[in-house]
Amino acid sequence: MRHIFKDKRFILLLAAIAVVILLLLAAGLRSLQFGEGRPLGILQSIPTQNNAADLMNQFEDVPAWKQGAFWALLLILLVLLASLLSP
Repeated sequence: MRHIFKDKRFILLLAAIAVVILLLLAAGLRSLQFGEGRPLGILQSIPTQNNAADLMNQFEDVPAWKQGAFWALLLILLVLLASLLSP
């Protein structure tokens, strides 16, 4: 496959074909009309204000065994991902 791309004429032929295809695709968009823009759903959300004390209270409400299980599973996941990497 590499010997095909060493020939400059073949590369120029592929480039010319790509330009022709691009022109055909552009000609097919002649009747395309764009509508007015609409806001995304993300922009319609109401921002909330949380301070650090509220966040700390939420973290303290989570039982210790759930926090331990979360960190243990995260550690196992990281060890498994690290084992996939070559030394």
